[in-house]
Amino acid sequence: MDAVDASAVKEFDGPMNAIAQSLPKLVSREDVSNLIMMYLIGKSDQPEAAGIVADFYRQAVATSRKWIVTGQESGVIPSSVNADQAAELFELLSFGLRMRSLIGVRSTGFGIQEFSELIMRTLRPDCQGGAPTS
Repeated sequence: MDAVDASAVKEFDGPMNAIAQSLPKLVSREDVSNLIMMYLIGKSDQPEAAGIVADFYRQAVATSRKWIVTGQESGVIPSSVNADQAAELFELLSFGLRMRSLIGVRSTGFGIQEFSELIMRTLRPDCQGGAPTS
């Protein structure tokens, strides 16, 4: 691998490692944000609560998209990755992992490790497959 490629991978690895280290909180039943989210979803028949959850979701997707686009502009994420689709996918999975954990369902088929690997396969320049493309 030449120096430019090694640099790109290194620039990807730092932020990706930070993301991967934060993923376990998605499945923590003690995480306050998860408990608040569950409460608000339980109140989703009330417009104000539903609006808060919808705003949180939209902001999470927008933040994911911004990170992906920034990575593309920096050359560490291929431009072929559809930032809108990837961001939406990552947030759908994040919400699903939260909910599954909060309702007490355990799974060995897809968890935090698999989610982290999916993100890397989707975004990492040296990995193939898994990426929603344009």
